Amino acid sequence: MSCSKASNVPLVVHRTCRCQLYWHIFSTSFDSHLNYCISAMSEFAFPPLKHNYFHIYAYDVPNAQREKHMPRHLEQNNPLVESGLLRAAGGLLQEDSKSTDAGAAQKIVGSFVVVREESIDKVWDYLKNDIFYTSGEVWDHEKIVVKPVLLATPDVKFD
Repeated sequence: MSCSKASNVPLVVHRTCRCQLYWHIFSTSFDSHLNYCISAMSEFAFPPLKHNYFHIYAYDVPNAQREKHMPRHLEQNNPLVESGLLRAAGGLLQEDSKSTDAGAAQKIVGSFVVVREESIDKVWDYLKNDIFYTSGEVWDHEKIVVKPVLLATPDVKFD
């Protein structure tokens, strides 16, 4: 890569923070710049949160019976959506699929959920009471992952 060594000529736009790295920064202190970006992002990019959030990733068992259990699943989860505890949820699609594909619902291989809850134990309580879990016919109990997350956009709205 060739570039000018002039200090006002951008060499690259840093993907993480979108700042422009100039030749003198890049050549002398790239590591310290990355540390600065990480520090700045942790202090400034995330809004202060009043709640804890968790991301659930649950793959289905082979030949999952989603349609059979969907009415009860929705009945159980709609009050959680209305209360604000269940923030976002949907189906994980096969990797060669897109949300806009015709028949995308038939290509679901699991579920994802973003939930607002006090603790990871309460998240597991929620999961273990869902029909997709209790039936043993939808979610693979061995392939459920629950992780705490720091949301940068806790109030995002989808169209």
